[in-house]
Amino acid sequence: MPVMFFAIKYSAKFLLRLLSVRGKEAKKESINDLVIIGSIALLEMLILEFVLAAFLRGSYSFSAFFREMDAVAGPVYIAMLAVFAFMPAGLVVMSIEHAAAEMSL
Repeated sequence: MPVMFFAIKYSAKFLLRLLSVRGKEAKKESINDLVIIGSIALLEMLILEFVLAAFLRGSYSFSAFFREMDAVAGPVYIAMLAVFAFMPAGLVVMSIEHAAAEMSL
């Protein structure tokens, strides 16, 4: 899972660079937009993963997808999906807080 975390962080940084979002200039609306972008990306990724699993295994149900997850790796995977959705907004919020801390020094 550490590889998945670093891939998520790298892709979120790439997205922020692509959209030219800087922490110091970010507004609340841009953070909301980043949460929406992350949520749409998560939805697209889950749809693609479910369709691919259904294609590779034949007939496949949504409940079977979650039922067949490992007891430890399954919840960690679901948590990483949440991180995937909120990482772009989280990076901007962290950079805003970092900029505010530098200004107060």
